[in-house]
Amino acid sequence: MEPINDLLESLEELGQITQESSVFEIKPFRDWKATKWQNKVFGMRLCNAGEALDIAEYCNDIPETARSIVSIHETLIRSIWSINDRALITPEELKKYNDQHKANLSEYEYLRGWIQRLEDIVIDRLNSVYTGLQLKQIRMLNGTLSCGSCGAVFTKENVPKDSLILKYNIAEIICAGCKGSIDSQDYDFEQEKKVEDASKVENKPVDVKPVIKPNKEELSSSFDYKNYICDCGKELDNFEEFQKHRESCPKAV
Repeated sequence: MEPINDLLESLEELGQITQESSVFEIKPFRDWKATKWQNKVFGMRLCNAGEALDIAEYCNDIPETARSIVSIHETLIRSIWSINDRALITPEELKKYNDQHKANLSEYEYLRGWIQRLEDIVIDRLNSVYTGLQLKQIRMLNGTLSCGSCGAVFTKENVPKDSLILKYNIAEIICAGCKGSIDSQDYDFEQEKKVEDASKVENKPVDVKPVIKPNKEELSSSFDYKNYICDCGKELDNFEEFQKHRESCPKAV
């Protein structure tokens, strides 16, 4: 729906820091040093009010005991747009999967099955990063910067000189007071820049164009398909049964 006047359109733009082609680049697992995911760069965005409504409507049909968990899953499959500049699944990969398994999954349906196979500890970390991005959005609107070590928040006018500018991080800087107490290998810095003119420190998402973007039509049609056919020939009524059956089916590819 298009706004009918400039005032309403202007209010729509307030806080709109994650537009269609803008995401935050974050390393969610940068401190998990024993894993190969330590340096993976995730492109993550914040859901807008319309998407929050879509999530709530979808979760309305979920049993109350599982609703909060499903809400997190639904938020994350919309938030994560890329990993190392690669979409979670491309249209070609989705088509290949559907052709191989005689299915008709939308992107959301496929990603629902995927995220349910992740370990809880991974979901918890991604959800905490999403919450951190919400706080980052507030700081952006307030014009403040947070230290990734001590957690202190500064206005751009009072950032200690020689503070370091962070990248791939929820926080924006390592303040000058913390520089001597951190392990620099635990952080990525913006070309090793120091804060000399705090007014030039930018706290904004970067422009990244994901390969595919889910839409409301896909969401509203989720789990409406009846043709879930395993490689063994058995037809299932819904995607959950299809996934569960395939876990134990010896003929499933």
